Amino acid sequence: MTAAKLQAISRLCVFMYVGENDHYMWHDEMKREAEFLRSKGTVARYTVEKGQPHRIETLAGANACRLFDGFEETMKSCSK
Repeated sequence: MTAAKLQAISRLCVFMYVGENDHYMWHDEMKREAEFLRSKGTVARYTVEKGQPHRIETLAGANACRLFDGFEETMKSCSK
């Protein structure tokens, strides 16, 4: 994503999840994007899901509550 696009979402809370075994470019790209957003004061998290491929099952079913916890956090505030 370009710096301009990241700047455009810098007022949002951003939660990124990537599977540990995902063979795409997501790891480095998402990590850099999260670091850039944090440098702008954004609440940005980059989480590697252990043992997971591109399709992350650790955020499905009963574990989907982790996603909803993020939604709750955004309701409080997305700035540090």
